[in-house]
Amino acid sequence: MTDRGIGSGIHGGEIIIRGEVDYFLLGVGAKKFKFTESDLECIAPVIKNFCEQFGYDPAEFLDTNYTQIGTASSRPFASKYVWE
Repeated sequence: MTDRGIGSGIHGGEIIIRGEVDYFLLGVGAKKFKFTESDLECIAPVIKNFCEQFGYDPAEFLDTNYTQIGTASSRPFASKYVWE
């Protein structure tokens, strides 16, 4: 990954990227989280479906070599709209 601003403006949900993402590449309101075996279990059906559709071996992708990106807080942009 070389583009900056990944996850800019994220208010909910998550982004999963294969490989490591440096902190300086994250956008405003985005934060990295540890990708776990539990996370892998959640996305395994999607990986398997993708591999089936495009002719890849899913075993190559079923590891924890991913970066999970989510919101930095429950209200990442609160300070932009209200005085606290």
